Amino acid sequence: MANIRINELARELAVKSNAVLEYLAAIGTPNKQSHSSVLDDGLADKVRKHFRFKDQAKDCGANSQAGKIRVNELARELEVRSDVIIEYLAEIGVPDKKSHSSPLDGELADRVRKHFKPKA
Repeated sequence: MANIRINELARELAVKSNAVLEYLAAIGTPNKQSHSSVLDDGLADKVRKHFRFKDQAKDCGANSQAGKIRVNELARELEVRSDVIIEYLAEIGVPDKKSHSSPLDGELADRVRKHFKPKA
């Protein structure tokens, strides 16, 4: 079975590494103190379930801030430059996002993902 680093898992879940580290500390997982710490498959699945459950709660309106992602984080995820995403946002009528640190809600982030994901 493969192991995964905390920062890779955080990127997969579209959350900050610190959020994963805080959750691991809350459930009493020892020796996981850095974004480069490695998790086994079982623990990684437990983290995935936790953050996906939080996403479902957010979809029900429980936490409006949880579904946001910054332009630069989305750019890293999609492997494109932040300014390219900002240009695309202006093209689709979202001119108020002018910085790499501008937050995007989940729906807008999904629209950007669809545009930049390679078509298989």
